[in-house]
Amino acid sequence: MGEGMINGRLVHTDALKPSDIPGDASDQDMADCKSKACKRAKQRLIPARNEILTLCANLKAKENQRNIYLGSVAVFMAIAAALSSAAGAAAATIIGIPASIVLLIAAAAMITAAIAFFIAAIAVQAEMARIKSQIGVLQSEWQMLVAQIMDACAEYCWPDLEVPTCR
Repeated sequence: MGEGMINGRLVHTDALKPSDIPGDASDQDMADCKSKACKRAKQRLIPARNEILTLCANLKAKENQRNIYLGSVAVFMAIAAALSSAAGAAAATIIGIPASIVLLIAAAAMITAAIAFFIAAIAVQAEMARIKSQIGVLQSEWQMLVAQIMDACAEYCWPDLEVPTCR
């Protein structure tokens, strides 16, 4: 089903009669909405929009994943700091030295986990950059598709031509 804008309203052009079209639009103009060139140009727009929006959703998911990893880094570092402080307090007595060593080993394990999560966050950030690049390429291709629609279809046959963006 074709759609277009008439007097600022979205209308289904398949349901229009020539008398519904303002100005000097003719039967030929209506036929332009149903022409193969116009239909093909508009059909290419839907998968392009979906692909951009899918990448935007993936980008948001990766951003959330990165934030979880960075939050985990903060938690592990806080635990490591607490364990190190406890180890220092335990080392104040001769009896507490073995416990101090165990606490320092646990703190080192927390620091190791923090480093691992930080490296994972960096990897996710790199993937986010790749996705942003893909979105930019697809948005450029979108502009070319819009130009094809503008060439193949009468203005009142145009669908929403606004470039999809990530919000």
